[in-house]
Amino acid sequence: MRMAVKFRQGTKTSFFGKTHTVETISRISLTKFLSVKITDIEANTVKLFAGNIKAAKYLGIGESTLRRYKKEGKIFNGKYLITNA
Repeated sequence: MRMAVKFRQGTKTSFFGKTHTVETISRISLTKFLSVKITDIEANTVKLFAGNIKAAKYLGIGESTLRRYKKEGKIFNGKYLITNA
């Protein structure tokens, strides 16, 4: 840990005792996660998700499986195309 960080812990930080608003938290989460687009090629519909975990839960698969299908560009279950939005 850098020396400057050690001196600015706990009550010595400028953000001590403050909290983020709900709006700020949502803005941070949008920049933190990549949006995932799932295209149903049979019904020709598109769903957007704020991150791999939410998209994986929607499909009922693990996050690593979702990342693999997204990376390789394969169609999941013969129905869904998974890409970054």
